[in-house]
Amino acid sequence: MNNEKFIRRWEKTRQKGDGRYVLTNGIAMGIGMFVGSVISRLINLKPFDFYMHFGYFIGGFIGGIIGAIINWPRNERKYNELINSNL
Repeated sequence: MNNEKFIRRWEKTRQKGDGRYVLTNGIAMGIGMFVGSVISRLINLKPFDFYMHFGYFIGGFIGGIIGAIINWPRNERKYNELINSNL
């Protein structure tokens, strides 16, 4: 992603706030893990176990939250560096 595109996207993300960013990333990662585990079970022809798949969702949700908490300050720093260098 080029710098101008990053600046535009990050400005929109910043307006929504860090809480929404963290929650959205957590939910997206959780859904991804859930869907991935269901597809894996279907491919391997194993029985569906809701609690196991829900566990994958929770794990993905927590992982997504941790990743977003780590990425927010990094993206803020990059954004500020790009804005200050363009002045």
